[in-house]
Amino acid sequence: WGTNPLVDGSTYQVRVHASLDGGATYCPYGASCPIYIFNGPVAQGRSVTSIADEATGLVLFPNPNVDGQVTLRIDDLGMEVSTAEVRITDLFGKLVRDEVITVDGLTLNTVMQLDLASGLYIVTVSTGGRNYVQRLVNE
Repeated sequence: WGTNPLVDGSTYQVRVHASLDGGATYCPYGASCPIYIFNGPVAQGRSVTSIADEATGLVLFPNPNVDGQVTLRIDDLGMEVSTAEVRITDLFGKLVRDEVITVDGLTLNTVMQLDLASGLYIVTVSTGGRNYVQRLVNE
């Protein structure tokens, strides 16, 4: 972080080169994927929010979530839309939240207050004929 710090609010393209044997050998590099850097007031130090799939573009932060307040953000929707449906399901597929929110222009940027038990959830945002999916860890 000291020599070449990542910039808050920026998205970077990264490739992962994993080792399953403590560094003796490495798997081939994976496909490039974006990460979004967010150093908000809730975070301790720096946090990195990964975008699971380059095609989705949905960013959730803070993730993992500890206080129930989560920001949903999708930049460059590609067309002006007026609403987005946010569906949150648990790992059993049970719908725990379904809400329609207003989108202003080409960007969805909203804060939701969630009352969820600890666990892993799937957040799906449907807008402009596209679905954006991301996982959310609630601690």
